[in-house]
Amino acid sequence: MKVHALLCAACLTATTFSSISGASAQAPAAATSPALAAQAQAASQGRFGFFVFYREDNDATRAMSQAVTELAAQRPDAVAPIYVPITEPAEAATVRQFNVERAPMPLVIVTAPNGAVTGAYPQRVTPEQLAASFVTPAMSHCMKSMQQGRLVFLCVQTAPEAGVPQGVSEFLADPQFQGRGDVVTVLAGDPAEAQLLKELAANPADPNGVSTVFFAPPGVLVGKFTSVSSKLEMAAALHKAGKCCEDPNCKHGHAQQPKSGSVR
Repeated sequence: MKVHALLCAACLTATTFSSISGASAQAPAAATSPALAAQAQAASQGRFGFFVFYREDNDATRAMSQAVTELAAQRPDAVAPIYVPITEPAEAATVRQFNVERAPMPLVIVTAPNGAVTGAYPQRVTPEQLAASFVTPAMSHCMKSMQQGRLVFLCVQTAPEAGVPQGVSEFLADPQFQGRGDVVTVLAGDPAEAQLLKELAANPADPNGVSTVFFAPPGVLVGKFTSVSSKLEMAAALHKAGKCCEDPNCKHGHAQQPKSGSVR
């Protein structure tokens, strides 16, 4: 898992399949088709759903199916292969949920146990792409929030009682941003998140180290911040990323950014 690659993939997914993320970034729905029932079962087991959507049983479909089948054989505890013929009436709910009726076929869509889309690969796929679709629980929650059009703060804590940094709390309470963001917390010592925290260079034990990572939809890393970063810094970074608001005279575009809080 490479965070920047995942964010690039998220942006590409949102551009290429504009309705996929919003339609499927939710907990697997109640079973209304064989494929959705398989996804729900996989989610209950903590496995990723690897959907193979296809219109025809041709060479491209067989090659894509084989790639997913081989990965499932290597990682049966993590992979649930789900094959979906899009012209099959019984799978109409699946096609509708992922909005793939007009998508290039065949198509692999990967969903985390919480329903977030972590990969979308039209027409062909490599083993490396499939392997890169696995994300940590915290990253899957971040991706789910972004796919629902929400801002998200990944806050790294040294202990469960550490709480959310003041700057984050003040940002989320600001009337301009209220109701637009989510907080995902992760413990610095969680082995399941070790790779993610390494890639983000998070070090909340250091007063000058990264303790908060700020993301915006569809897959933008707005900035990395310390425990003393202010609301103004975060708002200014969001404005700079073009994700603040539609007002060209937005006050956050002129906010001063204290030198000591943000991490470049």
